[in-house]
Amino acid sequence: ADALALTGGAEPSSITGLLAHWDFNDQGHPDVTQPGDAIVPSSANSPGNGNENAPNAIDNDSATKYLNFDAAGDAMPTGFVVTPSIGGTVVTGMTLTSANDSPERDPMTVELYGSAMSEAPAWDASSWVMIAQIDVPAFADRFETQSFSFSNAVGYYHYRWVVTEVADGATANSMQIAEVELLGTAGTVEEPTMLEISMIDGGQVTNAWSSSTMFRG
Repeated sequence: ADALALTGGAEPSSITGLLAHWDFNDQGHPDVTQPGDAIVPSSANSPGNGNENAPNAIDNDSATKYLNFDAAGDAMPTGFVVTPSIGGTVVTGMTLTSANDSPERDPMTVELYGSAMSEAPAWDASSWVMIAQIDVPAFADRFETQSFSFSNAVGYYHYRWVVTEVADGATANSMQIAEVELLGTAGTVEEPTMLEISMIDGGQVTNAWSSSTMFRG
């Protein structure tokens, strides 16, 4: 899917075919993630007491937050990988809620990637496909929620949420976010598979691998 650069303020498009147990944001759009979904931080460089770890980003509680020190001085991208438990989804929007303090740590540039692999790739794997890049306007207040929409018609099982720049990388010692919602609907996923092909060359059989696809809802 082609990446789409965005600025803030756009409301996500109307979404149909909703599942009853999905969470909805204030505008009535479904969040494909829910508390308890498998989520892995970009690194272990978060507070070790568990109070500010990655699951807080999808716990539907803006009083908690996810914090990661990888972003100190814009040193490296930070974020998380999440696998929605509802299965394959097509994500076409996102909301971000600022955390309780330190606005210099707020995300300023966010990228969203997807994967159709049956198992979630590693954070730094090259197989992630960019879905959207979002330029986040400065949050006017703490616990403020901003909504974004983007074009995407491709279904994925896993998502990589990446912050490449925070509000003030020169002074921030980390990145933090209170809540991230990925807005979308159930969708068919074109899952990459590998097919073994035997080739005969000079009387010898050589095994090779070729990429193919399969569909799984």
